[in-house]
Amino acid sequence: MDLNDPFNRLSKQQHSEYVNLRESLRNGGVDNQAKADALLLNVRNRALKLSLITIVISAIIILFWIELKAIVIVFAVVILLWLLTNAAKSRRYLNRYISDEINKNSH
Repeated sequence: MDLNDPFNRLSKQQHSEYVNLRESLRNGGVDNQAKADALLLNVRNRALKLSLITIVISAIIILFWIELKAIVIVFAVVILLWLLTNAAKSRRYLNRYISDEINKNSH
């Protein structure tokens, strides 16, 4: 029994998310290492671009409305944390897909 997840709710949710992603990847034709690596790179690049856009928009808003500085910073940090958390989760699921499905099929 895990004290952080005593009823396995989080584990069940994560497994469900992975199963949905796995089916999407299978239906999308991601069936080899090169396609999976390209998808991993795409996830990383998209997270970096969206983070940069968030920072630039926040800086512009702060530049023109200095009185909103605290609120904008809080929202920007929340958005950045959300982006980076989702990107990390996506990368983790993709790496699991690579090890479970692609590497299994190549042997």
